[in-house]
Amino acid sequence: MMDVGAVVGALGIGFLSDYFNKKAIFLSPCLLSCALVMFITSFALGDAAWPYYVTIFLAGACMSGPYNIIGTVIAIDIGTKLKEKGAVTKVSSLIEAFAAVFAMVEMIIIPYLS
Repeated sequence: MMDVGAVVGALGIGFLSDYFNKKAIFLSPCLLSCALVMFITSFALGDAAWPYYVTIFLAGACMSGPYNIIGTVIAIDIGTKLKEKGAVTKVSSLIEAFAAVFAMVEMIIIPYLS
């Protein structure tokens, strides 16, 4: 459900930020609502399964939108400052590559921290 929410959140926040031409105004409310959803998930739900599905869907929607906006804005901002053809693509791939490498390193280190 987290991934389904991530797709919906990324598309929704991306559409709204492009429609209003304001990207930064959507970041704080999304992250604050994600914190609220995670608080509700941790403390306020009962034994039924469907509230967990709904809150995990909302958490995915609230996290993925800002994540995609921040990565895209950085790639476009740095890429347009470089005067080279295909610079946006190169910067975007570098950002994703570093994210993948750090995620891999994190997964290697975590078992030793427990």
